[in-house]
Amino acid sequence: RNEIEKDMIFGGLLVMENKLKIETPAVLLELAQANVRTIIITGDNVLTAVTVGRKSGLIAPGTNIYFAKVKEFQTNNNNDDDLEINQIKNTIEWVNIDSSSDSFILLESDLIPNKVELVASGSTIDQILTIQPN
Repeated sequence: RNEIEKDMIFGGLLVMENKLKIETPAVLLELAQANVRTIIITGDNVLTAVTVGRKSGLIAPGTNIYFAKVKEFQTNNNNDDDLEINQIKNTIEWVNIDSSSDSFILLESDLIPNKVELVASGSTIDQILTIQPN
Protein backbone atom coordinates (compact mmCIF):
# COMPACT_ATOMS: atom_id res chain seq x y z
CA ARG A 1 0.00 0.00 0.00
CA ASN A 2 2.82 2.42 0.85
CA GLU A 3 4.38 1.88 -2.58
CA ILE A 4 1.11 2.39 -4.47
CA GLU A 5 0.03 5.48 -2.55
CA LYS A 6 3.40 7.26 -2.25
CA ASP A 7 2.93 9.63 -5.22
CA MET A 8 -0.79 10.26 -4.80
CA ILE A 9 -2.20 13.73 -4.23
CA PHE A 10 -5.28 14.12 -2.07
CA GLY A 11 -7.96 15.64 -4.29
CA GLY A 12 -10.83 15.92 -1.85
CA LEU A 13 -13.38 14.03 0.16
CA LEU A 14 -16.83 12.97 -0.97
CA VAL A 15 -19.62 12.34 1.51
CA MET A 16 -22.88 10.83 0.30
CA GLU A 17 -26.19 10.69 2.10
CA ASN A 18 -29.07 8.54 1.00
CA LYS A 19 -32.14 9.93 2.75
CA LEU A 20 -35.30 7.98 3.43
CA LYS A 21 -38.21 8.60 1.12
CA ILE A 22 -40.91 10.69 2.82
CA GLU A 23 -43.49 7.92 2.49
CA THR A 24 -41.31 5.15 3.99
CA PRO A 25 -42.43 5.43 7.67
CA ALA A 26 -46.13 5.49 6.68
CA VAL A 27 -45.73 2.43 4.44
CA LEU A 28 -43.90 0.51 7.18
CA LEU A 29 -46.62 1.45 9.69
CA GLU A 30 -49.30 0.24 7.28
CA LEU A 31 -47.47 -3.07 6.85
CA ALA A 32 -47.16 -3.45 10.64
CA GLN A 33 -50.88 -2.78 11.08
CA ALA A 34 -51.57 -5.52 8.51
CA ASN A 35 -49.38 -7.89 10.60
CA VAL A 36 -46.74 -8.12 7.87
CA ARG A 37 -43.34 -8.76 9.42
CA THR A 38 -40.76 -6.41 7.96
CA ILE A 39 -37.00 -6.87 8.20
CA ILE A 40 -33.93 -5.21 6.72
CA ILE A 41 -31.55 -7.25 4.61
CA THR A 42 -28.70 -5.20 3.23
CA GLY A 43 -25.15 -5.45 2.05
CA ASP A 44 -24.43 -2.23 3.92
CA ASN A 45 -22.83 -1.88 7.34
CA VAL A 46 -24.95 -3.23 10.20
CA LEU A 47 -24.89 0.12 12.00
CA THR A 48 -26.17 1.83 8.86
CA ALA A 49 -29.04 -0.66 8.72
CA VAL A 50 -29.86 0.05 12.38
CA THR A 51 -29.88 3.80 11.73
CA VAL A 52 -32.23 3.34 8.76
CA GLY A 53 -34.43 1.05 10.87
CA ARG A 54 -34.66 3.64 13.64
CA LYS A 55 -35.28 6.60 11.33
CA SER A 56 -37.94 4.74 9.34
CA GLY A 57 -39.84 3.57 12.40
CA LEU A 58 -39.11 -0.08 11.64
CA ILE A 59 -37.30 -0.23 14.98
CA ALA A 60 -39.49 1.22 17.72
CA PRO A 61 -38.03 3.80 20.14
CA GLY A 62 -36.68 2.14 23.28
CA THR A 63 -35.94 -1.13 21.51
CA ASN A 64 -32.69 -2.75 22.57
CA ILE A 65 -30.62 -3.81 19.58
CA TYR A 66 -28.03 -6.54 19.97
CA PHE A 67 -25.25 -7.26 17.48
CA ALA A 68 -24.03 -10.85 17.05
CA LYS A 69 -20.38 -11.40 17.86
CA VAL A 70 -18.62 -14.76 17.78
CA LYS A 71 -16.68 -15.19 21.00
CA GLU A 72 -14.00 -17.75 21.75
CA PHE A 73 -13.77 -19.15 25.24
CA GLN A 74 -11.68 -21.81 26.89
CA THR A 75 -13.30 -24.63 28.82
CA ASN A 76 -11.56 -26.53 31.58
CA ASN A 77 -13.06 -30.01 31.92
CA ASN A 78 -11.73 -32.81 34.04
CA ASN A 79 -12.04 -36.38 32.80
CA ASP A 80 -12.09 -39.57 34.87
CA ASP A 81 -8.30 -39.62 35.15
CA ASP A 82 -8.33 -36.11 36.67
CA LEU A 83 -6.44 -34.80 33.67
CA GLU A 84 -7.46 -31.32 32.71
CA ILE A 85 -8.75 -31.00 29.17
CA ASN A 86 -8.68 -27.50 27.75
CA GLN A 87 -10.90 -26.87 24.76
CA ILE A 88 -11.44 -23.72 22.76
CA LYS A 89 -15.10 -23.31 21.86
CA ASN A 90 -16.97 -20.62 20.02
CA THR A 91 -20.25 -19.17 21.13
CA ILE A 92 -22.36 -16.25 20.04
CA GLU A 93 -22.37 -13.17 22.24
CA TRP A 94 -25.08 -10.56 21.67
CA VAL A 95 -23.78 -7.07 22.46
CA ASN A 96 -26.06 -4.05 22.84
CA ILE A 97 -25.24 -1.56 20.07
CA ASP A 98 -25.83 1.37 22.43
CA SER A 99 -24.03 -0.07 25.48
CA SER A 100 -21.17 -2.54 25.02
CA SER A 101 -21.35 -3.44 28.73
CA ASP A 102 -24.82 -4.93 28.06
CA SER A 103 -24.37 -8.36 26.48
CA PHE A 104 -25.61 -11.91 26.82
CA ILE A 105 -25.20 -15.41 25.45
CA LEU A 106 -28.44 -16.59 23.87
CA LEU A 107 -28.99 -20.31 24.38
CA GLU A 108 -31.28 -22.33 22.12
CA SER A 109 -33.82 -22.71 24.92
CA ASP A 110 -33.89 -18.98 25.70
CA LEU A 111 -36.72 -16.78 24.59
CA ILE A 112 -35.83 -13.45 23.05
CA PRO A 113 -37.16 -10.70 25.35
CA ASN A 114 -39.73 -8.20 24.11
CA LYS A 115 -38.52 -4.97 22.54
CA VAL A 116 -35.28 -6.55 21.35
CA GLU A 117 -33.93 -6.71 17.81
CA LEU A 118 -31.02 -8.95 16.83
CA VAL A 119 -28.67 -7.95 13.99
CA ALA A 120 -25.72 -9.72 12.40
CA SER A 121 -23.32 -9.16 9.54
CA GLY A 122 -22.92 -11.69 6.74
CA SER A 123 -19.53 -12.86 8.00
CA THR A 124 -20.94 -13.33 11.51
CA ILE A 125 -23.87 -15.34 10.11
CA ASP A 126 -21.35 -17.58 8.33
CA GLN A 127 -19.58 -18.15 11.66
CA ILE A 128 -22.90 -18.78 13.45
CA LEU A 129 -23.78 -21.45 10.88
CA THR A 130 -20.43 -23.09 11.55
CA ILE A 131 -21.03 -23.12 15.31
CA GLN A 132 -24.72 -24.06 15.15
CA PRO A 133 -25.35 -25.62 11.73
CA ASN A 134 -28.97 -26.52 12.48
